[in-house]
Formats: sequence, C-alpha cells, structure tokens
Amino acid sequence: NETTGTLALLKGLLAGFREQGLAVGGFNAYVATDVISAAGVSSSASFEMLICCIVNTFYHEGALDVVTLAKIGKYAENQYWNKQSGLLDQLSCAVGGILTIDFANIDAPSIEKVEFSFDAVGYALVIVNTGKGHADLSAEYSSIPMEMKAVAAYFGCETLSEVSLDQVRDNVGTLREAVGDRAVLRAFHFFTEN
Repeated sequence: NETTGTLALLKGLLAGFREQGLAVGGFNAYVATDVISAAGVSSSASFEMLICCIVNTFYHEGALDVVTLAKIGKYAENQYWNKQSGLLDQLSCAVGGILTIDFANIDAPSIEKVEFSFDAVGYALVIVNTGKGHADLSAEYSSIPMEMKAVAAYFGCETLSEVSLDQVRDNVGTLREAVGDRAVLRAFHFFTEN
C-alpha cells in the first residue's frame, strides 16, 4: 500500500470525505505550482485544501467550513501518508494570511486573522530553496506530536493544552523515565513557544 505521492494523498482525501459521510465525485483538474515540494512549506496541505475546495464547491455548494476541510486533509495525511500531522498546516492554508489558532477545543479551534503587512514594517518574506527536502523524514516529524501526546497521557490527558507547565516541571524526573528526555524537552518547547 503506497504511502507517498499525489495518488495516495488523493485517495486519502476522498476517503476522508466519505469517512464523514460526505459526497464525492469525479472532476478534471490541471494543477501547477511554484511551491517547493517537500521543503517544509506546507505544500501537501496546500494541495489538500485545493482538492477539498474543489470537492466542496462541486459536491457541497461550498457549504463545508474550513475546520471540516482541514480535518479531511489531516485524515488523508494520518491514514494514507503515515504522517501524524495535526491541523495547523491545513487550517493555515485553508484560511490564509497570518493567523492565531487555539487548539484547546480540537473539534472547534478558535481561529483569528491577524492584520499584518510585512511591507508596512519594511520586511519581506523570503523562501529559499536549499535543495534539501524533508520527504524522507515523515517518521521524525510524526514523532513530535506522538511524544507530546505521551507526556499528556502521563497526566491522563490527550493533549498538552490540558496540562500545565508546572505539572511537567514538578514531575520531570519520573516523566523522563516514563517517556524519555526528548519528549520532555518537546513538552517544555510546547509551553515556551505557546
């Protein structure tokens, strides 16, 4: 069973619609892009949201919300690509622009657009093609959410948003034994980044 490439992702997207009891059907599309593939710039999420928007327009009259579409993209990556991604890339691509997203309620994340212009502050966003992709790093990327969920599970929770930084600090010794040093460091990063 293939877990890479466009065909596997398409199968996953259509299965994601069906998994939620939503209609799918055929269409012809020609897609071209300048987005660098496998460079860590959400190329897969961009493609997923494009296909989801097409299916949403043709078969749902545009009625499906961005969270539903993002969850279908996540499903495709998790189940058909062996990549344990969350909803961040998909929601960012579906909504567009600069955002804040609070995932405390995973069923209904709070999304807020941030009015910001790089030009207004004299900056430009530049993406450099380094020639090195991350297509062969799915297992490494997948270990990030898996290890953070392991820390949360230690406290009887599903995600770290349900745990406090103090809980992690107060239990760091036993946590390191239970889930490993890297998982604990990733948990600290989660709290300091947020």
